[in-house]
Amino acid sequence: MKKIMAMITLVALMVGVTSLACAAEGGPTISEKVDLQVNVSQWANLVGVPESMAINLENPGGKDEERQTITVQSNTDVSVSIEGLVFGDEAWGAAVEAGAVTWGLGFAPTSADLLNLYTSFEVGAGSVVDKDLVFRANWIEDNDWWKLIAGNYSGSANITVSAIQ
Repeated sequence: MKKIMAMITLVALMVGVTSLACAAEGGPTISEKVDLQVNVSQWANLVGVPESMAINLENPGGKDEERQTITVQSNTDVSVSIEGLVFGDEAWGAAVEAGAVTWGLGFAPTSADLLNLYTSFEVGAGSVVDKDLVFRANWIEDNDWWKLIAGNYSGSANITVSAIQ
């Protein structure tokens, strides 16, 4: 009986050691690859656009302008433009045609060429760009200045940010 017990103990010991050896070697390993993907949407912010801009022309030969810095932040290439520009009424239009007044709304260039305003500019992906939005007018003294009828004129424009395809 002692021999049977010793035999059972020996077999149990061998099975245990073999199991530990297999576990120590890691046994069978299963590995599966998982592909990962992150999709980031195009996004842009337009900060600092004023609700309104106002200038005053007090006398022939007078000039005025208002500047407001706007900021464009974008994670994709975008174009920023002034669209839907509507200003004044028939009296304003007649004064412009007669050369009594010049006016403009646009973005100030970063160069020394401060006379010309631009109606659009581009922003590269991952960029932040500050630009001055400028509204200006000049009451021309030499060109039928009296055709600019006294009063208040108003208009509107849209600042549009659109992805470049």
